[in-house]
Amino acid sequence: MARTPPIKLTESKPTGGKPNLSASSFDALLGAQFEKITEVSPTEIPLSQIRFVEQPRKHFDPVQLEQLSASIREHGVLQPVLVRHDGLNFLLIAGERRCRAAKLAGLSEVPARVPHISETQARTVATVENLNRTDLNPLEETEAVLSLLENRYHEDRSKVLERLRKRRDLERGRSGHNVMSSEEAFELDAFFSALGRFAAGSFFVNRVPLLKMPDTLKAAVLGGRLEYTKASLLAKIVDEEKREALLERTLKESLSLSQIRVLLSNSKQESGVLEKFKTSLEKPLSRLEPKQRKRAEKLLEELHLLL
Repeated sequence: MARTPPIKLTESKPTGGKPNLSASSFDALLGAQFEKITEVSPTEIPLSQIRFVEQPRKHFDPVQLEQLSASIREHGVLQPVLVRHDGLNFLLIAGERRCRAAKLAGLSEVPARVPHISETQARTVATVENLNRTDLNPLEETEAVLSLLENRYHEDRSKVLERLRKRRDLERGRSGHNVMSSEEAFELDAFFSALGRFAAGSFFVNRVPLLKMPDTLKAAVLGGRLEYTKASLLAKIVDEEKREALLERTLKESLSLSQIRVLLSNSKQESGVLEKFKTSLEKPLSRLEPKQRKRAEKLLEELHLLL
């Protein structure tokens, strides 16, 4: 078998927009863990013994997976996957796409590096490796960054979000007893500097809200069917029925961001007219018998749905 090339913690080259993490960035984010991985020689491991663990990446494009599978049939797996042995199984750290494609190609084994690192270190390595991909969607990317911060500070999600909020407040010049110190801000900024694609404050303002989107919007983004900018706009629609209807129309007609904005603006204007109409009817409605009033209110609701 040909000698396996040195490890590269990425499967794809950057195509613009999202910067690739350099070796120095890996070193800054992973520290000594980076050296531990690169020093380990690869070995062949049966695919049947590799277990997939939770990773930031949720969606695999079937066309791209088949293309990689075809390449593997011809050239083999050129880049080793990363796994950790827990005493019973090999737990995948990085390379799920390669494993899936290798299985499609009919392979029974893949080259793998098995560094001796802890579960926490493995999660960090897996997250950093996934962040270095160019096809990670914004939702997955946001989850990955928050996961890295949780591991770095040994804090749960709520405390990490509070840390980011404090950095945002400091950035906006807000003062008070619950403000982040300059040392804490410097450390957090250094982390995002190593990532090379966000600032702490803007990440909190622009990316964290994505996690609060309704499940249907999240699913559309994760499935690669909807851009996160459109999802963010649709998420502002409080009425679930209207939101789902516009989501369906957006996907079916491939509506642009500007077209969605126009539709939302028109909807607001119509709602304003309806509210004025309902207000003008308050006094006449109050004179009706309870049964008649209930019937009138139901008719108004039907009118609202039609508009």
